[in-house]
Amino acid sequence: MAVLAVTYGLTEESFVVGTLFNPDYLGLDLLDHGWVPALGTSPIWAVYVVGIHAVWSILVPIVLAEHLFPARPRTPWLPVPGLILVVVVYLAGAVLLALGTFFTTGFFPQPRQLAVVAVLAAAAVLIAVLLPRAPRRSGPAPAPTRVALTTLLGCSAFIGTQLVPTPPVLTILLMLVVIGATAAQVVRFSTGSGWGPAQRVAAASGAVGTYCWTGFVIQTTTYGATLPGILAQSGFVILAVLLVAGARRGARRLREESRRASEPTIPPAAATGDR
Repeated sequence: MAVLAVTYGLTEESFVVGTLFNPDYLGLDLLDHGWVPALGTSPIWAVYVVGIHAVWSILVPIVLAEHLFPARPRTPWLPVPGLILVVVVYLAGAVLLALGTFFTTGFFPQPRQLAVVAVLAAAAVLIAVLLPRAPRRSGPAPAPTRVALTTLLGCSAFIGTQLVPTPPVLTILLMLVVIGATAAQVVRFSTGSGWGPAQRVAAASGAVGTYCWTGFVIQTTTYGATLPGILAQSGFVILAVLLVAGARRGARRLREESRRASEPTIPPAAATGDR
């Protein structure tokens, strides 16, 4: 799922909105830091925006949605007709957004750039299909709190590489190290015995927590004490409060379900004293 999420990020930011190759996108200077003329993009922005999509646009919403309905964690969300309809709507929306972006910015990536991205996206899909499941290890999975702290620190470090100015080469190296270390730790956690819904929700919660504090800092830095800034800051505070409340409620419910599952089942005959 993580590799397929990377495919989504590559597709959206190249074919649809074009930020991977447009140096003047909405005047935001997204490609200035780490610009490589031979590539026509900035590897820093490419890794950053694709990582944002992979984690926060795809993985976190799916994990949280699955655990909102714990009775159907592995049930397909849509039958085949519904899936086809969603694909059609997605493609239509992508085409409309791409046309709107083109007429707004007057920029369209070069065919060779799109061809490279298409190859990378196809390779990611192939990897997702062929990637074997990580083998189970003998140790136990960590407590949900430790999982949440790990993803919170890892995701915060990833976002932090964009908030602290460093030379481009150092920035991209730090990003890759953070991605590799965090992913390896989460994979290691998930292969331990006892890994379950509580840990998965904790992992997603750490990522959401990152969005809360970084969003608050960015909005404060950008807008300060103005009305838009106060509204944005209040939104992130409310989101953080809801996150903590939801995590506590979910943890309590999971503990209760685990306790009930571990209680011995008494046959009806034994419960009534009937022999």
